[in-house]
Amino acid sequence: ETSTEDNTSASTALEGTAAIAEELRADAITKGYSDATVTGPVLTFTCPDNADITVLDQFGGGAMQAYNYRVQSFDRLPPAEKEGRLVRIQGNLSTASEDYWVEYSDGVWVETFGWDSEEGLDATTMPHVLQRNSDGTFTFKVHTYETRTCGDTDTNADPTFVGQTINSIFIYKGRMGLLSGENLIMSEVSNFENYYRTTVVQVFASDRIDVASITGRVNNLSHATSFSDNLILFSDARQFKVDGGETFGPATVSITPSTAFSCSTFTQPVASGPNIFFVTDGANHSTFRELFVDEDLKTVDADEVSVQVPRYIPNDIRKMSVSSFDDILVCHSGTQPNTLYTYKWYVVGGDKVQSAWGKWEFANDVVILGHEFLDDYLYVVTKDANDVVTLSRMLIDPTLGSGVLLDNRLDTSDMTVSYDSITDKTTIVTPYAYSGELEFYVNETGLAGYKLDVTKVNDTTYRVNEDYTSNALQGGVPYTFDYTFSTQFIRQEGETGSSAIQDGRLQLRYFSMLYLDSAYFRAEVTPTNNQTFTHEFNARVLADSDNITNIMPKDTGEFRFPIFAQNTNVEVKVINDKAFPCSCGSVDWEAMFYPKTQRI
Repeated sequence: ETSTEDNTSASTALEGTAAIAEELRADAITKGYSDATVTGPVLTFTCPDNADITVLDQFGGGAMQAYNYRVQSFDRLPPAEKEGRLVRIQGNLSTASEDYWVEYSDGVWVETFGWDSEEGLDATTMPHVLQRNSDGTFTFKVHTYETRTCGDTDTNADPTFVGQTINSIFIYKGRMGLLSGENLIMSEVSNFENYYRTTVVQVFASDRIDVASITGRVNNLSHATSFSDNLILFSDARQFKVDGGETFGPATVSITPSTAFSCSTFTQPVASGPNIFFVTDGANHSTFRELFVDEDLKTVDADEVSVQVPRYIPNDIRKMSVSSFDDILVCHSGTQPNTLYTYKWYVVGGDKVQSAWGKWEFANDVVILGHEFLDDYLYVVTKDANDVVTLSRMLIDPTLGSGVLLDNRLDTSDMTVSYDSITDKTTIVTPYAYSGELEFYVNETGLAGYKLDVTKVNDTTYRVNEDYTSNALQGGVPYTFDYTFSTQFIRQEGETGSSAIQDGRLQLRYFSMLYLDSAYFRAEVTPTNNQTFTHEFNARVLADSDNITNIMPKDTGEFRFPIFAQNTNVEVKVINDKAFPCSCGSVDWEAMFYPKTQRI
């Protein structure tokens, strides 16, 4: 207990608050509190656990107050305190504000974290980074993430992916997004390393986001894809649309169920323009869907784009890549690791007029590891039987150019070409080994497309008679283009669209194929239980002005060949196994139709 002067005269004037605090400190020391210290008007000392502290004064407790580590409001804090003093400000019930912690540092109170709450994320279990170095090499390393700078485990809890598996990583509206369990977690804006709130006093629009998708079933989120200013989340059986209002932040974001289609949890959906492609694993084959937003109805829906080939695409799709330049999707499957499946579409006036599937087969010992589009190029990473990993680049472009069509194509500058005058032979050494037979061509003015009759010495070396060291050479792996026509039917229009007429016999007679800038192809017609009939086309036409010796000509026109078989009992193919272009614009057919029944 300490008494102040009565303030009745100058000699008994009231002491200042700092002087009173010093008197209280001296009194406290005499009572055994040897660590008592004074900072301005504040007396600080250590008291036993569970001790009750009561402050009495002649102003009903209004002139002094005592606190341990908690005060009711920020304005109850003293203007000065012991450096490093940590205090918890009790939340305001009327404003539904959170409790928060402050620390006295360098003369001011600043918001900070509570007792033993500085811990952050375990960087060894967080996403790592692949960093490109100045010398062109790359370093894969553990990344640095920010720790909690305010609040505690209650008011600024760990992000919900802590202790769980991170299913997907993406970037959206300047945030790094993660999916874990049923939650969408996004970093602070423009700070991919911070997944904690920057203050618990108020909620900023730039703060981290952590929100769950709540429905009547468990929906563990696997993928996130952004398109058309929308963010779509995928679980194994549902799709969700993320709404963020005008300001995308923690106070406005919400997850709304949109559609209920099955989706592979392994294969990341891909966006192309206003649509998203995703895949579903069936019992034996995969199904592809195209998700879109109806801007008029403000709804989300998905159409099946593989309906015309229900048993064509295998299960276990590992990766999808899409090019909006050329409107093509590419994917590969773990069950057929040497094959790329392709989906090509063409849209005119908002209507899809072409929807075609195909595949590119590599050598049997090739395993496709990954692929991605960059502009008009498709980059493919493969591994062969000797574990040699190769990065290849494909030009996906309808304009074929002037070069011969070979895989892993080499120009003269890529090869070592030397001539031996004694043997009169040119030796060609390639930069890569190939167990099969490579083809080599002279491709220059006056000798375009001239094929060399080479002899293979080993997997990297070839020889040919005469001197070709001064010629522009091209070489590579030959491949075969193979297109099989679908079964042809007569169609009729009905109330729900067109349908095939199948209650009669359709006897095909001729196909007429419009070809464009083509040098060679052949049509193979195979009726059921019969031999294959081959009809070959090449652009070398007698008396044609383009028919020049040693130059492969190109032509545009119509190629007509016979079928003479029933539509359901014949296979019609167009094949090109040469290194020269062929392109088909359209096909007409002639047939005789014999209906089984006739209305009278």
